[in-house]
Amino acid sequence: MTLECANTPLEADWAMQALVELEAELSRPPLALVEPARPLVAYTILFGEVPNIGIQRRVRAAYAAVSRRPHRRAERGYVYAFRDVRDGDSAIVKIGSTIHVRRRISEWRKSLGARDDELALLFSSSTEDVRLAEQLVHNLLYCQWLPKRVRVDTGAPLLEYFAVENLDALRLLIAAVTRHVTWFTQARFIRSRLL
Repeated sequence: MTLECANTPLEADWAMQALVELEAELSRPPLALVEPARPLVAYTILFGEVPNIGIQRRVRAAYAAVSRRPHRRAERGYVYAFRDVRDGDSAIVKIGSTIHVRRRISEWRKSLGARDDELALLFSSSTEDVRLAEQLVHNLLYCQWLPKRVRVDTGAPLLEYFAVENLDALRLLIAAVTRHVTWFTQARFIRSRLL
């Protein structure tokens, strides 16, 4: 099933105020019992558009799949984004997940045949369930996905490249998603102990 990428532009006057509030939330330490901004809300605020119904379903399905597996072990790690400077001034970024950011970037240098100065780590954000966080970011950015990128060493398609013009919005989106996933993971753990 393919999704049409027709997100609805956000026309609400509250968008600037919501952006200010989201940035303030992300700059403060998280509060354990207070749910942070949900990924769909964060995307809407940061990119100024409401994700289409297909993307909304993908995000909800990712959370539901984790909720259905009560004994699923979450893996702590980082969601990261880097640019290949050989792409020029384009807005192409690689978004992935790992336990060790520097080691993973080194592995990507080898896979892409890049020199040390050709891959630039833009940012990374830690979370309690790195696979879920990465999946959510990829789902939210589905319409920006670049399907024609391939690995230099094997020719295999790369599924984690996206065309994102606003890197500040991307940085804040990744921070918001990782924060929500950490809260969600901790809340699930607390609920499982209470039941």
